[in-house]
Amino acid sequence: MHLPRQHALLILRQSLQQKLRHLLRTLRSDDITELVPATVKDRDRTLLGLPATLGGIGLSSHRETAPLAYQAATALATKVLAPIVDLLEEDSVDHTSQRELCREAAQIKQTELLASLHFRDRMSILESSSQLGRKWLLAVPTAPRFTIPDPSIQANLCYRTLASGYAGKCRKCAQPNTLGHDEWCTGRKDYRTSWHEAVKHHLAAGLRSIPSAKVVVEPFIDRRASRKNDIKVVIDDGLDRPVVMEENDLKVVSLFAPTHQASLRSNGRTTEEKDEVRRLERERKFAEDMEKRMLRVLAQQARRKVTRLPEGREEERAPFCPLVISTGGYQDEETRDKLREWKNWKMPGVSYTWMLTSVSVALAKARGRSFLGAINR
Repeated sequence: MHLPRQHALLILRQSLQQKLRHLLRTLRSDDITELVPATVKDRDRTLLGLPATLGGIGLSSHRETAPLAYQAATALATKVLAPIVDLLEEDSVDHTSQRELCREAAQIKQTELLASLHFRDRMSILESSSQLGRKWLLAVPTAPRFTIPDPSIQANLCYRTLASGYAGKCRKCAQPNTLGHDEWCTGRKDYRTSWHEAVKHHLAAGLRSIPSAKVVVEPFIDRRASRKNDIKVVIDDGLDRPVVMEENDLKVVSLFAPTHQASLRSNGRTTEEKDEVRRLERERKFAEDMEKRMLRVLAQQARRKVTRLPEGREEERAPFCPLVISTGGYQDEETRDKLREWKNWKMPGVSYTWMLTSVSVALAKARGRSFLGAINR
């Protein structure tokens, strides 16, 4: 039976891997290393085993989790038996839960992985670990907006395992086909508009689920200007008196583009910023360092949205908030806070989850179009 890759990935992550881990307790396992292909690199195994929240696939290893589970179970048993068994010393046992032990072990693995990676690969790991960068992994294909075609599953798994599709030069522009090159390659079809439109309509659909909300897609900025923003939302109090009025303009940014890469690699302008970069590198806080760099670039794009608004009377406009998301799902701080604020506007919890999942799936689909475009032609 042929399963779509989205179905197969869901079954593997949510069912099979949980059951297969228990087979090692009953089956002969001394020859298991011989069954693993020699071509599987240590880095790939690390990426497969890392949780999705840290940028991996989430296929945890029994060999790594079993000792932690045993340690947590021993500590719990000691805590229960200590009051009735005199020889047991409860104070000498670490009572950290299995969840915490596994989280600490995974964070150590991520730090070691980031230390061995190039700059561009570190950025991809952080994108994959973001909320919108990982939501598609749990999307159940019950509707078209949650369904991801096989090529897009393949493309996004390549991004999560830091593979560029094929080695060598790009077949469209003759430049090195590095990770993320497909998103800005001048020789391939430009999918930026479809990226933008899909995300915009899913955000608007989420806002429409708010009671008493009136959502307009692409409203004119003011009466005299021909320019439009992407979304305008007005929420009234039931008596046609607006309680909330706001306009948003969306920008989907590829952080792999050369211009953004140059900004990301900059260590800052002030002495304080450069000292902070050196401190993070010295303390091996690679994830925190990369996060600050990415937020800085996305914040620059948000400021440009604000400064490029046409001049006019402020009283004629609704309050404005830019929404900036990377192609991998990373959001700037203002966008992250704004999406949380929408939930506080009495957006139903199911609608909020569907909105985030729909946006994540839309980004995953778009990556599939550009990633495999030069391979299949």
